[in-house]
Amino acid sequence: MLTEDKPRLFVNRTMAGQLLATRLLHLKKEKGIVLAIPRGGIPVACEIAKLLSWPLGAIWIKKIGHPYNPELAIGAASADDIELNQNAGNIPQDYIEERVKQIRATFNEQQMYIPEHARNPDIRNKYIILVDDGIATGSTMLTAIRFLRKKNPSRILVAIPVAPHDAVRHIEALADEVIILHQPYFFTGISAFYDEFPQLSNDELGHYFKKNA
Repeated sequence: MLTEDKPRLFVNRTMAGQLLATRLLHLKKEKGIVLAIPRGGIPVACEIAKLLSWPLGAIWIKKIGHPYNPELAIGAASADDIELNQNAGNIPQDYIEERVKQIRATFNEQQMYIPEHARNPDIRNKYIILVDDGIATGSTMLTAIRFLRKKNPSRILVAIPVAPHDAVRHIEALADEVIILHQPYFFTGISAFYDEFPQLSNDELGHYFKKNA
């Protein structure tokens, strides 16, 4: 695993993506796909895809929150898969089904703003660079890796600007390679490492895919 020695504050997600991209230049001759976890991962992944001249795509995944504590994940849903964890033991099935339905409706809305080829790219036997704008607990990234493994990529490299040590250890156990620019010992949240960390609109999602076209 590769890391930077000195901490750095990112101006924005574009800067974070540019810094990560320079660490991945050795892959320029490979044939692969850069997959972003929307929404925040898309500006970061865009810079990597642009520098490597790789296609940019997205993996649609979102946690399923507990009915009484939405921040507590009981699992996650993708566009075509569901994974539940131990927190889902006593949760009514109709609640889970309704949340998955809502999550997928959101995915469908977001996908309208990006090119069709990027919505659900074929990753069989492809080198995948999986990107987000940061990791807090790592649960979403771990689930994304497990979902992707079912589609038989040749290799999964996780590229992240910032993540706490504990989360990275778990990701390293599942991914083929992990590149993290910063692993702070005191982690207060992803936004603390960015000067600019806005919520992205659907129109902005489309803008980044147009930049990569």
